[in-house]
Amino acid sequence: MIDAANEDNWHYRTFLGEPLEHLAGKLDMKYWSELNKIRLTIANDAEHAELEAADPLTEAATLSKRPSTSDQVLAFLAYIEQCCGIHDGAPPACVVISASHHEYNEERPKKSLGGLTPAAYTKQLVESRPH
Repeated sequence: MIDAANEDNWHYRTFLGEPLEHLAGKLDMKYWSELNKIRLTIANDAEHAELEAADPLTEAATLSKRPSTSDQVLAFLAYIEQCCGIHDGAPPACVVISASHHEYNEERPKKSLGGLTPAAYTKQLVESRPH
């Protein structure tokens, strides 16, 4: 059953599948928990899990409680910030921001961002992340 649940899991197949297969023949069922206990443990763990974004782009795009255009802008700004780190501090050549976007991002504060501009909010968000 564990093999069936992990048939698409490369890490399981590569690192755990064979060692667990060797254990199956050596240990009888008294060493394994009942399936219902395993299910309840997994459910309890999931119920108490805290979700967090894996990268700044996802965090910026999913931070607000109500999706809006500003979320898209924040995600785009986070993407630029991420790319700037890769390109020695400059946005990649494919990123072109028009004057209206500059005004929107740099000069117009937004109530939904606590009175900050999207650029200032994104900068604050990136700087507040643990390194």
